[in-house]
Amino acid sequence: FATQATRYELPYSFSDDENHSSFNDEGFFESVTGKINKFSAIFIDEVQDYKIEWLRIVKKYFLTGGGEYVLFGDEKQNLYGRSLENKAIRTNIPGPFARMKTSQRLNTRLAELATKFQGEFFKPRHEVDVIQSERQRGLFDPRVEYLTCKGADSLQLMQIIMSYLNRWGIHPNDASILCSRNED
Repeated sequence: FATQATRYELPYSFSDDENHSSFNDEGFFESVTGKINKFSAIFIDEVQDYKIEWLRIVKKYFLTGGGEYVLFGDEKQNLYGRSLENKAIRTNIPGPFARMKTSQRLNTRLAELATKFQGEFFKPRHEVDVIQSERQRGLFDPRVEYLTCKGADSLQLMQIIMSYLNRWGIHPNDASILCSRNED
């Protein structure tokens, strides 16, 4: 948004207050609509992170007539708490999403773990997807251990993580740690 606004010399404002942010103004680019370079194909990944207004702006001002407009998303990754309709991502494409039933990224063990995780934590809010793995074993197969560390402080958690990395010979730069908060 900011790049295109700057390209067409349109001053914009950003505010946490949705009523005072140019990013939510569906008519923002109207004054330059005839000058805008449009695209014959637009692919948006992680669409669950987009507001419906943003999708309308992209499609209205930046897609050529008859152009390809494809959205990819997962309502279970809705980190920003965007509005859902019947447990589905809200978009400006009519009809249901096509659902992917197989994973090319997860090995069988991780696919099973992801399915169990959904059953435990997502069941009240989302449909549980049974994930089938089509991925062949490769160079970057992850190693997974599940530990419950209730009551552990940040130092204890770091020791557990470092023990795991040392045991598997993994350099800390090659590891990702997911958590619900990042204070520590």
